[in-house]
Amino acid sequence: MASKAQIAAELSDEERVRLFQKTRENRWFSELFEKHRRKVYVACRAFFDDSGRAEDATQETFLRAFQNMDRFREGDFRAWLMKICKNVCIDEWRRRRPEQAVKVEARNWSMNRRGTRWSRTPICGWLRKGCGWR
Repeated sequence: MASKAQIAAELSDEERVRLFQKTRENRWFSELFEKHRRKVYVACRAFFDDSGRAEDATQETFLRAFQNMDRFREGDFRAWLMKICKNVCIDEWRRRRPEQAVKVEARNWSMNRRGTRWSRTPICGWLRKGCGWR
């Protein structure tokens, strides 16, 4: 007779998802987490140079998967999880991309005119490059 651990080891990801959806027992999600966390982290680490950001993205991936587990119907759970992972990495990159900081900084500077020339402020150089001014 097979033990519960042996039966759990033989279950597919999709069966674990169905059991989690039906029972809401954290054990089923924990098994999915343990099985896929390294793959998700490696994918996030390939996207980010910083291991801390990769860890944050990994955590966010599993949080979103947990919150949206009811939306998973059938198919390849790993592919669904990796799509979430990709979207998390892109969202994180968009939030922290360097040009966002430049644009925010530029809005904080005022442009003053002195006669017919723009004053020398950091925004003037940024505007000339961005707008094609010389």
